[in-house]
Amino acid sequence: MFSAIGSVLGNIFGTPKAVDHLINKDNGLLSQAGGWVGGLSYTDQEKAAGDKETKEWGLRALEALAPFKVVQRILAFASAGLWIFLCLNIVLCIYIDAMTVTSSPGGDIRGTNLTEPMFALANSQYVFWPVCVVFALYFAGGVLPRKYGS
Repeated sequence: MFSAIGSVLGNIFGTPKAVDHLINKDNGLLSQAGGWVGGLSYTDQEKAAGDKETKEWGLRALEALAPFKVVQRILAFASAGLWIFLCLNIVLCIYIDAMTVTSSPGGDIRGTNLTEPMFALANSQYVFWPVCVVFALYFAGGVLPRKYGS
């Protein structure tokens, strides 16, 4: 097989000695290159050092992101506070509406009707989507499965 390859390569490179220098299984350039590529395997110590360096880089990245985490918490607590505030006000408006209902002799029922505008505010684009997005990003962040390492 090597003689067939050698004859083909001999025609390309010109001399049998050049071909032998290239494809010799013990001292040829291809076997030396293969040994060099095979020598690129990591030892256990090198893998441990690489893992340690990767973990240190991750800790440095977390330290760099610390100010953004503070801002993220502020936004989450502000959105949660707004949501709780609206919820309490809606409950209060329901009680006020229930206490102020009056009937007229003609059968009309009248009240303050504060609940509908409060629901409209809670469901508005100004409140609903920002609160949903912040809740989804902040409170559901640890729910997604992650694969660490191998």
